[in-house]
Amino acid sequence: MLNCVEDNEARIVGYVDSYLTYSHEVHSERFYRFGVRAQRLSETEDVIVVTVSDKMLTEIAVEPGTKLEIKGQFRSYNNYTDTGIRLVLTLFAKEIRLAEPEETLENEVYL
Repeated sequence: MLNCVEDNEARIVGYVDSYLTYSHEVHSERFYRFGVRAQRLSETEDVIVVTVSDKMLTEIAVEPGTKLEIKGQFRSYNNYTDTGIRLVLTLFAKEIRLAEPEETLENEVYL
């Protein structure tokens, strides 16, 4: 459960759905993206795009099928392409850890 100290907090527990792909670099820090399958209360599954710093990936292998708990913030940006503008939503990871096998799949977002 989240403690809601900030206006934008998110926590998900789910299974990695895709391999890491390079996203961008800021001040020599590389960021990667991957998808995580998490369940709603209705048991519908969402694939949530997660953005994570390479500095957080030194102790955890992010591979499809791995069960993770991720805490962070939901962020959005406009992606401009030749076909138009697309709003992109991503969970920016601030904490990431391997989840326990008995932990339920869930997503919590407080904006």
